[in-house]
Amino acid sequence: MFQVDGNGTLASAAQVVKYSSDSAVHGLSLSRDQSYLYSADDTGNAVWTHKIQPNGTLTYVGKLTAPSTKSDPRHATTHPNGTYLYVVLEGSNQIAVYPRDSKTGELSNASQIFSLLPTG
Repeated sequence: MFQVDGNGTLASAAQVVKYSSDSAVHGLSLSRDQSYLYSADDTGNAVWTHKIQPNGTLTYVGKLTAPSTKSDPRHATTHPNGTYLYVVLEGSNQIAVYPRDSKTGELSNASQIFSLLPTG
């Protein structure tokens, strides 16, 4: 995490966030209220949740393993009403829908998975 100066230029590192040693976070999404950060971890095959503290630093909330091996979560976006996180699973050519607790920011295991490929 980097601080930004008054001109909008990156300044100094405010915090180093550690994931797993095999992680490669590719996509990020903020909750609607901007109090949680969701990370799509491609090589770690997981989705991470961090709470954004008032001072801008992150606190670990949880990590969910993707629905299947080699799902490779790549991109993420939060539904406008804040109740779901949608994650593109690049390795399996799917979109996973993760229910989101609006009070705690925590995600539940994917409730629905949709193919990105046409039938057949």
